[in-house]
Amino acid sequence: MAREFPLTPREVSPVSTTYRVLKGLLPDERTVQDIQRLRQAEPQSMRGQPPVIWDRAEGVSVYDARGNKWLDFSSGVLITNAGHGHRHIVDAIVRQAQKPLLTTYCFPNQPRVELVQKLVSLAPRSLNKVFLLSTGAEGTECALKLLRTYGRKTGGDAKSVIVSFLDSFHGRTMGAQQMGGMAGGKAWIKNHALPPARRGS
Repeated sequence: MAREFPLTPREVSPVSTTYRVLKGLLPDERTVQDIQRLRQAEPQSMRGQPPVIWDRAEGVSVYDARGNKWLDFSSGVLITNAGHGHRHIVDAIVRQAQKPLLTTYCFPNQPRVELVQKLVSLAPRSLNKVFLLSTGAEGTECALKLLRTYGRKTGGDAKSVIVSFLDSFHGRTMGAQQMGGMAGGKAWIKNHALPPARRGS
């Protein structure tokens, strides 16, 4: 998200289709003011987002507060498989929030029991363990720890190479950025190889 989008309002030709509704100035004056307030309080790395302030969403569509509508080509981070506002998911969240029992994976609870059993039943037979985490970066860090632990156990410190795809994004944590293939995302990390151990003495 390096490229900073300009905040110059432009009059757009009206559009009204199944998946798009556009009218007036984009971004409008209120959106420009709110984006400027974001830029005052957030790091520069967050400025690569289009100057649209999402107000609500439904299925694959997102809306701003002035009735403009777009198709969500971002796949909606964390909701790719379900879409925005899926009724079953909303109902489940409301039921859990009203219980009230909001907790973490630190303590056993019935939804956790059911979820891990369901995931194991869907996975290939050899993948019979589930570790629930909060974010993709946290999952990536856990995978990094597991692969390094296994690599050292089977090949010692000589096992030190991690293969990943070019231009991949795994998160903003140190380990996730080391594993990702985006050069700009890991340019700040400077790992220096340790000198070989001396024999004898």
